[in-house]
Amino acid sequence: MDDALAFLRTVDFLADADDELLARIAAAVEPLHYPADATIFDDGDAGDAVYFIVGGSVRLEKVGLALLRRGAGEYVGEFALIDGAPRTAAAIADEDATLLRWPRDDFLRCFSRRGEIAVEVCRALVAKLRQGVESELDRARTAEAVRLAAQIQRAMLPGERYRDAVIELAARCRPAAKIGGDYFDVLSLDDERSALIVADVQGHGLDAALLVAMAKSCFHAHPKASPAEMMSALHRTIRLLATKILTVSCCHLVIDRTAGILHYANAGHPPPFHLQQSGELTTLDQRDLVLGVPSAILPQGDGPRYRIHRRPWAAGDLLVLYTDGVTEAKNPAGEELEVHRLAAAIEDRPSDGVEALRDHLLSRLAAHHGPRQLDDDVTLVVARGL
Repeated sequence: MDDALAFLRTVDFLADADDELLARIAAAVEPLHYPADATIFDDGDAGDAVYFIVGGSVRLEKVGLALLRRGAGEYVGEFALIDGAPRTAAAIADEDATLLRWPRDDFLRCFSRRGEIAVEVCRALVAKLRQGVESELDRARTAEAVRLAAQIQRAMLPGERYRDAVIELAARCRPAAKIGGDYFDVLSLDDERSALIVADVQGHGLDAALLVAMAKSCFHAHPKASPAEMMSALHRTIRLLATKILTVSCCHLVIDRTAGILHYANAGHPPPFHLQQSGELTTLDQRDLVLGVPSAILPQGDGPRYRIHRRPWAAGDLLVLYTDGVTEAKNPAGEELEVHRLAAAIEDRPSDGVEALRDHLLSRLAAHHGPRQLDDDVTLVVARGL
């Protein structure tokens, strides 16, 4: 009892209790020991006691999500104890825990002698703490949704290595936040043609993830579409399903090995580099408006029009596609990498292998931005004709 009495003197809401009251509480509490992961009370149980934590720690959980942890000198179960409502979360021993259980009936008998002020103070405390748990629950639900969305988004991307009869590819997609807005994909159309796409959604988060999912669905649902038709389909999908104005830059390419032609359409995306077998490095610089711009704000009052462009293509040619997170990456002095430095890095490549070139460009990017955290998603795709 002496140990219980000494502990109760440290409990914050018993700070003003006199020795007689503390002695009565010490006689009423029940010492308990719970091994790690044991359930102290469950969500929905009757609120029949408060549990003081003498040693160890206890976590509060809701639908399997940890909301918060409380350690020695703190307590759990005060919510339902005062207002009589069922438990709003489960209490689990986070590690071996020693507790003192104070029954609700004795709690009310003790505090009834102190008048209504004490009860109201306790009610205010419960209201404040209940709001805190609901806030933690909301944050936990959001964190879980973000985790699942990020996992799904990663699964939507192809692997970092790809090869079919027309091209081989090495890529890297690195989001700046848990959920990024960059997307790339590749699709074999037949033994002679392959399609590539790279896109960058304005912003990050769940809205960006939704548009990435839309882009992938559209890309795979219309494999035979020309680049210009693909852009129009993507634009219509974004305008139909987006809940707010979000724009997407995008470049879609179809490589026709038999015809020796590279077809592409570009909706406001950074122009890809084309390195020909001759050694000439050029950019696919013909661009149209970004996807998702509402027709009402366009000068002609209807949807944007996307054009298809063509370039000669041969086995051994290289494509370097990227998002603006690459060229806008800043060094500690605030200088961006910019397109000319990326072009110089391509010219200075160690070999024409797709993995070697990808890793070389990423190394140059890392050397430029140094320890500074990247502000935007970074996607880099290197493709070589076979």
